[in-house]
Amino acid sequence: MLIKFYDLWKNDTSSLELRPPLEIVRSFFTGFPVSCDYSAISCYKILGSDSQGDIYPCSKAMNYSELRMGNINDGLVNLVGSEIHKMPLLRYKKLKKENDPWFHLSSGGCIIEAKSDMGDYMKPTIYSEDVRYNLFEKIYEDMKDEKIRNLLEEKVGLI
Repeated sequence: MLIKFYDLWKNDTSSLELRPPLEIVRSFFTGFPVSCDYSAISCYKILGSDSQGDIYPCSKAMNYSELRMGNINDGLVNLVGSEIHKMPLLRYKKLKKENDPWFHLSSGGCIIEAKSDMGDYMKPTIYSEDVRYNLFEKIYEDMKDEKIRNLLEEKVGLI
C-alpha cells in the first residue's frame, strides 16, 4: 500500500505536499531523513517540551514519564547528551545491520511507535523494515530514470 500511496503522490499534478512520501523521497536527495515519522535518527535532533517546561526527546514522548529528560530551567547543557537523549543513537547502533542499504533512512522507525506497538523502545517498528524497504527500492529504481528523478526533485521542493 505504501508503494501505491507513493505512486499516487508521484503522479499527482497538484501542489499537494503529501507526507511521508515527500520526506522519504527528499531523504534520497539529502542522504538523511528529515522526518521522525519514519526514522528514529532524526529524534536525536529534536526535543519536545510540555507547558511546565519539562523536556522530552520529542513531543510524542510526553506521555511517557520515564522519558522526561529534565526541565528547561535545568539548562540545555544538562539535557543534551543525557542517557535519554542518547537513547536513539544507542538504538540505532543496536539495530544497524551490515549490508543494509536502507537503514540510514529508516533506522528502526520511531522510538515512541516502537514503545507503543512493540512494548520496547529498543525494538524496530512494524513498518521500519520490509514494508518501507520495498518502497525505498521502488524510489531507488524511479530515481534511475532522469525524467522521474527531475519530477521528484521538483515535488520535494529542491528545484
